[in-house]
Amino acid sequence: MLSVLIISLLLLFIGLGYYKSYLNPMTLMGFIWTIESVSLLLSIDLYYPISSNTYAIIGIGLISFMFGCFASTKRSFNKVKQYNERDYSLILTVKQNCELSLNYNIIFFLSISSILVLLPEAIQNYRMIQAGFDFTDIRTNYSNGVSAVTGIPAVYRNYISKPFCLLIYPITAIDFLLGSRRKWLIVVTAAITLINMMYQGGRLPILYLVIHLFVIYVLYRRVIVLSKMQKIFVAVLIFLSFVLVSFVTDQRGGKSMQETFSIYTGGCIPLFDNYLRLLYTTPNTFGLASFSGLINSIIAILGNFGLNLPDFMYGVNKALNTEATIYIGPDIKMNAYVTLFYCFFLDGGYVGVIVLMFLYGYYSTYFFYKALLLRNFKWVLIYSIICQSIMFSMVRFQFSTAPYILALFLIPFLMKKKYN
Repeated sequence: MLSVLIISLLLLFIGLGYYKSYLNPMTLMGFIWTIESVSLLLSIDLYYPISSNTYAIIGIGLISFMFGCFASTKRSFNKVKQYNERDYSLILTVKQNCELSLNYNIIFFLSISSILVLLPEAIQNYRMIQAGFDFTDIRTNYSNGVSAVTGIPAVYRNYISKPFCLLIYPITAIDFLLGSRRKWLIVVTAAITLINMMYQGGRLPILYLVIHLFVIYVLYRRVIVLSKMQKIFVAVLIFLSFVLVSFVTDQRGGKSMQETFSIYTGGCIPLFDNYLRLLYTTPNTFGLASFSGLINSIIAILGNFGLNLPDFMYGVNKALNTEATIYIGPDIKMNAYVTLFYCFFLDGGYVGVIVLMFLYGYYSTYFFYKALLLRNFKWVLIYSIICQSIMFSMVRFQFSTAPYILALFLIPFLMKKKYN
């Protein structure tokens, strides 16, 4: 366990020293896994013994991610010099061109249509609450695919609304910190957050806007100037988010915020270890688990024309289904949080972890430079989603899910053509 902590700290401090940025992929990955390691060390006695093989996979994966970051940096060396010498001058231009880069008409349409599609789900779950159920039941129904809508609305929800709902938070953060600060965008984002909270029974949608405000502010803090009222708004938003997260946490089992945080950070490695022990019962993924979100989406769309899901994809999806709650300690149960390494290990063992973590580091750093050096908010949106995926890398490889990968394909449609 100490080896994972040391490697995580190396990524954290090497990234800080090398990139001179708090939110470069290497530093962010190191910070997240430092938290996971420290949290596990502080509560290690609560869990069943963890195999050294599990720690080795995590350590090798983090080192491979670091080398991927360095490889991408070397490719962009001239741009790095330009970035350091010009001291954010290109970012100033980005701020001035904000209005030309976001297509507010499309964003407004997708916001309203998503609210209309998701509202029946939220209403159904609200009625469940009134009938005596709680957010644990709502979360179980969501995980099992229970839905209030079918047909075309369900297709629109799965392949348009869910990806867009991931993007609305960085879009709102960009608009608030670097754009025209349109009030309607804040209103619809708040509505989508509350509806998703009722639809999913989850806490994460409540935190997404705060996370992306933090990401955008840290990346471009030298060009962002907030008034006193805007600072008050951010403070109130953080407070309300904390209140809502506390409410949902209480509804989902009564554990305190501290206990919940400890389990969801420290418990991911024991859960990953548990699933590694069950690999002999896991179907072969044929190297497709990491790309299953995109593959399943394509097959589902083609299913409308008579193409059925191939038999091998049933095995892939079964291997990725980690929703069953299992014991990871004598008194601790957990599900879902199997880390991003699980998906990569399914696809190729140690080689899969090395290759895919290298590529993850490479392209994360590539888009980091794109976001900083170019004038197109498309890259800022992409990098914001990558930051979110790294922050929640203790859950899974987020781009193996349909909403995350489809969000990347949706981004170009949310942009206006830029004129110089």
